[in-house]
Amino acid sequence: MKDKLYKTVELLKARVNYNLEKIRENEKRVKALVNIKSKSNTENNELIECFNENKKLLAENKDAINLQMSIIQYINQFRGEWKNEKFANILVALDLSEEDIFDHTVNGKLPYNEKHPKFGDQAFTDSLIAYYSAREDYEMCDFIIKSKK
Repeated sequence: MKDKLYKTVELLKARVNYNLEKIRENEKRVKALVNIKSKSNTENNELIECFNENKKLLAENKDAINLQMSIIQYINQFRGEWKNEKFANILVALDLSEEDIFDHTVNGKLPYNEKHPKFGDQAFTDSLIAYYSAREDYEMCDFIIKSKK
């Protein structure tokens, strides 16, 4: 998840840079329009359009930069939590498909307990019981049923 957060920060950074390029292009258009001595309504409207677009892009950049800072602050604030079992299970679930979560669970990589990301999912629990029943692992079936009580 931390990698995805960093990728999000990079995506936001790229968007800010793209917006800055558009702002610079608009500035060039504005300078060219300002140098025209007698402006028509079309040219005046184009000036207003450039200013409005730049205003919108600057507001978007402000939001993107604030979001980047918040994400980085979040990563730094919870740096030690990335190792926490419950948090790690949630992170695993975010990066895996339901099939992968199932495989990790039956292989013991993701313990099935109240911290499991699919613990409250009855269909997932039924799939686990069916899996262990087919393998005649009734101890695991019993464990799963008792853990749900």
